Amino acid sequence: MAVLSTDLRSRVIDAYEQTGNKSQVCRTFNIARTTLDDWIKLKERTGNLEQAPWQRGTRPLIKDWDAFKAFVEQSSFDTIKQLVPLYEQYFKEPIEYERLRRAMHTIGWSRKKRVSPIVKPVIPASASLDG
Repeated sequence: MAVLSTDLRSRVIDAYEQTGNKSQVCRTFNIARTTLDDWIKLKERTGNLEQAPWQRGTRPLIKDWDAFKAFVEQSSFDTIKQLVPLYEQYFKEPIEYERLRRAMHTIGWSRKKRVSPIVKPVIPASASLDG
């Protein structure tokens, strides 16, 4: 999808502020309603309509795999979702859930819950099943 010019964006926002009618403005400028909504949010958030530069990988990567594996083995958790705040506290850097999930897969851990040991009750041999 092509990035529309800042000039067009400002004309669209000006027309919306004058009319207050999103549907009419979208038909006039032949843009999608979601595009107009995004531009309105952008103007409220940043104060201008400049396109933000595209960034890839805003969160840091895991650098020390041995330390990460040791951390996972010593941590007490059931799901990866519970591991996210523990990771951030231990390594002092933020991490996304998906990145942590992939890292767990890389070191050979399943994304399923940890299975607690099943303790079967011991039934004495003299006890009968009839009651």
